[in-house]
Amino acid sequence: MDFHDKVVMITGAAGAIGKVLSKRFHEEGAILVLIDKDKESLDALKNFLPKDVEALYFHADCANEEMVEHYVNKTVDLFGGIDAFVHCVGITGDVKPATTLDTSHLMEIYQSNVITAFLNYKYVYPVMQKQRYGSILFTSAVFGIRGLPHFAAYSTACHALLGFMKSVALEAALTGVRINALIPAPTNSPVMEEVEKALFPSDPDIGRKHILGFLPFGRYVEPEEIAETAVYMSSHRAKYINGTSHIIDGGMLAK
Repeated sequence: MDFHDKVVMITGAAGAIGKVLSKRFHEEGAILVLIDKDKESLDALKNFLPKDVEALYFHADCANEEMVEHYVNKTVDLFGGIDAFVHCVGITGDVKPATTLDTSHLMEIYQSNVITAFLNYKYVYPVMQKQRYGSILFTSAVFGIRGLPHFAAYSTACHALLGFMKSVALEAALTGVRINALIPAPTNSPVMEEVEKALFPSDPDIGRKHILGFLPFGRYVEPEEIAETAVYMSSHRAKYINGTSHIIDGGMLAK
């Protein structure tokens, strides 16, 4: 097992992708540090994971700097360090033309998708820098590489996150810390169900067919498929991979 007795921190751990990541890293032998701001979902995660899981749970908002500093420091106090960090926090926001967006909503999307990544990096990276090893993995989306009508706020934030990842990956290159991003296609999750409804409120099935028309495989990517890539990218097997956007899209961006 690649992560036997390794400490893996996951933000957004109770979400559709995060909970599958948590389970998959547990199967690899990891000690888990799981963070989510939704208390009910975090409690459900405890029941979702096997009973023998070794995990530390934090009910915290990743956009709150004091909370981020607390759970990072507490993790180091208890376990001595952090071997891998996977950030799975973000929202898509309203589905509407850019001219109808409020500035406050745009900033909300930016805070959820970019500021949370920055704050966690700010406190996790120094821990790994001191260790002289570690992996930081941000979760973006294919819309951080291509645009999409009516998703201007989300696409902007996804592009910004990738720019941040590339910059800090270069800063960290000689420290033994690798920093990369996951770029999944639309994922089979409750979030996409909401997007389908937003696109065609009268018939979400039409919205689903519309989205699937962009995907060569004719289906959404599964959280389990994202988790497999995350485990690899966070492991020693990917030790020469740094500053990359690892695409998991079934060929969507090849079109």
